[in-house]
Amino acid sequence: MLRVLPTFVPPFTLLTLGIIRRQGLQNTLISYVGVGVGFLNNVFLFTHFLAKAELGLIRLLIQVGVMVALPAALGLPNVAARFFPGFRDRADRHGGFLWLLLSIPTALYGVVALLFLLAKPAVLAYYAGHSELLPRYLDWVLVLGFGFLVYNLLDAYLRSLYKTVVSSLIQDVLLRLGTATAVGIYALGWVSFDGFVALFVGVNFLGTVGLAVYAAWLRQLFVWPDWRAFRGGCLAEMLRFGLFSVLGNLSNTVIATVDSLMILRFGTDADVGVYTTAFFVTSVLLVPARSLYKIATPQVADFWHQGAIPQLADLYRRISLLNLTAGGYLFAGLWANVDVLFRLLPPGYEQGRYVILLMGLGRLFDMATGINGVILYTSARYRWDLFFNLSLGALTVLSCWYFVPRYGITGAALASALTLVAVNIGRLAGVWGWFRMQPFTRRTLVVLGIIGAAYAAGAAVPALGSPWLDLVARGTVITVVYGGLLLGTKAVPDVAVLVGGVIKRVR
Repeated sequence: MLRVLPTFVPPFTLLTLGIIRRQGLQNTLISYVGVGVGFLNNVFLFTHFLAKAELGLIRLLIQVGVMVALPAALGLPNVAARFFPGFRDRADRHGGFLWLLLSIPTALYGVVALLFLLAKPAVLAYYAGHSELLPRYLDWVLVLGFGFLVYNLLDAYLRSLYKTVVSSLIQDVLLRLGTATAVGIYALGWVSFDGFVALFVGVNFLGTVGLAVYAAWLRQLFVWPDWRAFRGGCLAEMLRFGLFSVLGNLSNTVIATVDSLMILRFGTDADVGVYTTAFFVTSVLLVPARSLYKIATPQVADFWHQGAIPQLADLYRRISLLNLTAGGYLFAGLWANVDVLFRLLPPGYEQGRYVILLMGLGRLFDMATGINGVILYTSARYRWDLFFNLSLGALTVLSCWYFVPRYGITGAALASALTLVAVNIGRLAGVWGWFRMQPFTRRTLVVLGIIGAAYAAGAAVPALGSPWLDLVARGTVITVVYGGLLLGTKAVPDVAVLVGGVIKRVR
């Protein structure tokens, strides 16, 4: 019998696991509602009421906006995760930490915006002939980027306070509903495409306003100038850590966006629209992991702060197993129904079939390796996480440059999936080598077997004529087989705890 908890677990650890279960479950439920809204947006609204080129433009604006925001952030969202436990004191306004978090990035954003405007002619010349829409709307990137910058800083601050549910609600549900409303207004002909782009940017900016209002409602929005954090003894270490983090995050952003940019360079806006739609479909796999990571990141920082290494190792294994369990179930259902999905989309989107397969496998491996990245960048070895990220950012660019001209959007997915696998192998090796922690147990093999059995059962269901009947039938079979085997083998104890808690609440 595998031990799930160490022989002695301090009360704080039990509290920690309770917080992760509770907020992780709440975030997951919210995220699944968001996935439902996102599915309706991408399968019906976006693909049926936006041309492929228009859809490609919207996705490019988001990705480039993230890239523009990142240098100004200076890695401070990661600084919050690692250093905030030493400042946490509400009565003392957390020692001016929020002012530090917001003031430097917003000032630097002006410099980044200026550099962006200077580089704009070269960017447009590089993509000349490949995109008719980008030259008209590229300036909106600056507005989106500023909204993303402030949103991420406030989100990191609230995560450090263990307040994650509202940000999940805003990001996963409300923003998607707002985007759906904007598409509906455009589809009804009430605004031109220019007006739609303005509405889309405005909806995303409202998410930032929502987080600020929520922090104010919590009476935690300490934005009055407070320079105490700047004078603190650990400021130099915080900035040094932030510099390494921003370089690492820049690499992650390159990994996430270079595929679309390469597709546009060697194809068209329409190719980007097809690719990013298929790419989005696989993002459903990440919902459980993102929900857990939001609350687990500050917990990991607290464990390092207290020197609770055995408890951190246990958390590492638990989250890895939960991620694989949830992601495997979703991947089995997605790939078993991939042909049904393309019957619901307009013609031409079936080119993204192998994008779904490759990215789905890459994301599943990413989830199964757990919080290795979080453990590294919140530890004293955070510089090595930068090394992994920079090396693999370069690998992504080179692999996309090789595969995209030869295999189009499938090549972009292959490059991205290989990068996900490579970066996580490096991190796994680092965490094991330095801290003697690794996330896999015999239960991992059992869950992999359950995933394979559930997929085989779902794929064996014959076509019933209607895509909706096919979805329901295959989904039901996969759910019954997966859930039955999972509970019967007791491979994931935390799932049994969650199910037991739900049953108890219902009773």
